[in-house]
Amino acid sequence: MAIDPGDINWPLMGDWKSKIVHVNALAESEDTKKELQDPDNWCFGENQSTERGGSSAVRVIVSDMNIPAADCATIICRDILPIIQNKNFENASSGESRGPYGIIVLTLKLCKKPKQKHIDFAANGAKAILETRGCYDFQLIHTAANSMNERTVACKYPL
Repeated sequence: MAIDPGDINWPLMGDWKSKIVHVNALAESEDTKKELQDPDNWCFGENQSTERGGSSAVRVIVSDMNIPAADCATIICRDILPIIQNKNFENASSGESRGPYGIIVLTLKLCKKPKQKHIDFAANGAKAILETRGCYDFQLIHTAANSMNERTVACKYPL
């Protein structure tokens, strides 16, 4: 599922076109919530479980929203995870045996020429918010795809 108010360059999608549901809206919009609640939009193939946390649950959330990291984490926690997470995620055990999980990849949009304290502030703010939905195992990365003003936070979330 691609949630973006912009257009998708469909010719670039090739064979993946049939597997992508494009929600042409903001992540926090009511249209997006309706699309996320429709299991047909994230369950491909017959005989797959459509239950939250099932075999066809949303496993990866990638966000490149051009907003502050804390705002992005809030949208993910408030508007997206409650719909796709298993209702019992709060009961997930701590430690190594947490059960099924998905991955969140969040691009942090930072100020120009950020100092380490700016990077840490943005990453720790997003982490604190994501932890409220059970997210764990956080990694802060400066990928080759990031500009000098961006960093990437990756973490796991319980299904």
